[in-house]
Amino acid sequence: MAARVGLVKDRVVHVHASDRDAELEHTVVGEGVVDFPAIFRVLKHEASFDGWISLEAGGARGEEGIRDGVEYVRRAWEEA
Repeated sequence: MAARVGLVKDRVVHVHASDRDAELEHTVVGEGVVDFPAIFRVLKHEASFDGWISLEAGGARGEEGIRDGVEYVRRAWEEA
């Protein structure tokens, strides 16, 4: 997936973070199959992306899942 991001990295103005589990059902961001760290590395270091990252609430954990997803995205971006 990060390789595909490389194809459009210079055109990205907004990131919509959404994650899927192995059955391709929505899940909490950071608990699925999307390799956000790799995607964020490309955007941060190769494209100097500094735009918005929005988060799609997935899974059945309600507000707790949203909080966990937000924390995951913040941490993954920081560590990228």
